[in-house]
Order: sequence, then structure tokens, then C-alpha cells
Amino acid sequence: MLLVVGGHSRKIGKTAVACAIVRALPEAGWTAVKLSPHRHGGDDGGQAYVLREACGPEESDSGRMLAAGAKRALWLGYQPGRLGEAMPALRALIGGAANTLIESNEVMDWLEPDLYLVVMDPAVRDWKSSALRHLGRASALVMTTAGGDAGEGREEERHVLPRLPRFHAAPPDYSSQALRDYLAARLQLPRGRETRNETPNCTPFSSQG
Repeated sequence: MLLVVGGHSRKIGKTAVACAIVRALPEAGWTAVKLSPHRHGGDDGGQAYVLREACGPEESDSGRMLAAGAKRALWLGYQPGRLGEAMPALRALIGGAANTLIESNEVMDWLEPDLYLVVMDPAVRDWKSSALRHLGRASALVMTTAGGDAGEGREEERHVLPRLPRFHAAPPDYSSQALRDYLAARLQLPRGRETRNETPNCTPFSSQG
């Protein structure tokens, strides 16, 4: 299964929700990928993208996903407007994985996932253009706070949001048994299973394009 976790705005808990999903469903053997439209470290050599694998609980979003129980966790950094050049490498990852979780809105321009979850904080009224662009394709909402009411703002919100299933995943752990059961049913996983993957030893993978 391909699961995309996006968000309607910045800093509303997207990575925390992604980690909570991985932690709740380790038996899925997730390959987790964090996408970022920028670079870290200035060592990309002017390439369109950099794809790197985390091999330990690093101070990074991919490291957090690995620590949460992902079988593999990677970061894909790309130059704005050039994500398409990374898609062959990303599709190869998806094709080799049992289940893939991608944290991104923009990847929806290129992929048709099995599920697209939109993380929302109703108290934050600012919307990313990428989130609005794909809102009509959302499978469900994951609400990280109880502030405000979704669906009272612009036309896209009023017409789409009230029709979507809604799950609540609040800090500090962002867990939701209802969301876990919803995803487990789609994955055809046993309900309530508690087993976890061990954090793997791996050879760091890195590529540029």
C-alpha cells in the first residue's frame, strides 16, 4: 500500500502523525520517506534532488521515522519545481517495498496513492497551495487540535472537508486507535497486534540526480 500523509499548513504535526502511524503499525514493514523542497548542508552539487537513508535515530525527520519502527526511512530533498526528476528513484523505492508512507503534499502531483491523509489543525487558517490543490483527493482528515471547526472557510473547505472521515491524534504522542484500526483494515492487518520491528542495521544509502 502507498500511504501519503500531507498537511494543510506548516508545523501542525505531520511528521509526528507519520511517526505515530509507523509506531502503531510496525507489522506493515513501512518504508517511510520524508520529502522536503529544499536542501540541507549545501552538498548537493547543484543536482535536482538528494535521496538519503537514515541508519539510526538521528535528529532528523527520517531518523524519527526509523526510531518509530520503520523498516527503512529516507529523506528526499529536492529543488523547488524539480521533484519530477526524483520520481524514477522514488517509484523504484515504492516498487521494492511492502508498504510505503510518504510525508508530502506535492508528491500528489505525481502519484496516485491508495490513501491520502490530510493532517489539520483547525486553529491554523493558512493553507498551503499544494494542500488545496489536492484536497478533493483526500481519504480522511487527521485533526491534531480541537481548536476551530474545519469546513467554515474557503469554498474548497466547505465542500470537501465535511464529507471526509475524521480522526483525532493529539499531542504529545499523536496516537489514535481509531486511525490505527482504519489503516489496519485497509492493510488487512490483524486488529490490536502489538509486535514491533527492530531498528535495522543498514548501509547508508545516498543518491543524487
